[in-house]
Amino acid sequence: DDLEEMMPKYLAFIKGVVDSDDLPLNVSRETLQQNKLLRVIKKKLVRKALDMLKKMSDEDYEKFYKEFGTNIKLGVMEDHSNRNRLAKLLRWQSSNNDEKLTSLQDYLERMKEKQDHIYFMTGTSRSE
Repeated sequence: DDLEEMMPKYLAFIKGVVDSDDLPLNVSRETLQQNKLLRVIKKKLVRKALDMLKKMSDEDYEKFYKEFGTNIKLGVMEDHSNRNRLAKLLRWQSSNNDEKLTSLQDYLERMKEKQDHIYFMTGTSRSE
């Protein structure tokens, strides 16, 4: 009835219909909320959504991240079971490229051989 109950808050921008032959008909809402199958469907929906984001092209993902990056950051804090998947989707500004955001994996690949730490600065804008 409501996809909001199937997706966590940080994925609220996803809209759709879930169809399943396995769900019982003519049952109360409370019974459905306790249904083990619904929990499995919810888990698979979240994983499928994260996999789709992961498979986006760099250009498309950059546009997506500008719009919904805050949601991904919120998911890292709220969704402990998918924290590692979500962390791979995070992007940050880097001194290596003024225009493009970078992932942690890309940063680690560029690290100098004897560099043991990651240094960072914060601010409200890049010029600050």
